[in-house]
Amino acid sequence: MLLCRSKVITAREVREGEFSLNGHLEDEDHVMDVQLVIHSKTREVLSAYACMGKVPYGSLCRRAASQVSSLVGLRVEPGCYRQVFRLLGGEEGCTHLAELSLDALRAFLPAWARKERETLTRALQGQGLSPAQVDERVSRHFMELGRALLPGTCVVYARGDGSPPGVKGGSEE
Repeated sequence: MLLCRSKVITAREVREGEFSLNGHLEDEDHVMDVQLVIHSKTREVLSAYACMGKVPYGSLCRRAASQVSSLVGLRVEPGCYRQVFRLLGGEEGCTHLAELSLDALRAFLPAWARKERETLTRALQGQGLSPAQVDERVSRHFMELGRALLPGTCVVYARGDGSPPGVKGGSEE
């Protein structure tokens, strides 16, 4: 085997409304970590840090780690993924660091949604809706949110009719 690369992405709520997203990449030539803290209401990166423990070209590679702080102020919204590559890639950057930062950034919405899903589910259950109605409304809510924030990034966020996959007009296709 010539290469075995692993990535681990974790997300935690560190304070009310603030999520820490951590990315770790490791292979035969690289060990690097990225940490982003994002505010859930503004969806803005509050802090960004990178550490490159093992890299193939020493200080030359490590220069790119300082660029991760340029993500502070970035908002999770349409176009933000391209912005990550513009800020962290290219001749002064590192493609591995850009990809790892993007992986960490991508973890924000599912982590935040997991927490918010419970709140929305309880509220809808309190309205006396059936479990199926609650599930459908919760799914639709987060699908619409994903379409608004990250349009065209996956098949679910690309659908134009507002229906969950496999569902058309509220019934199975």
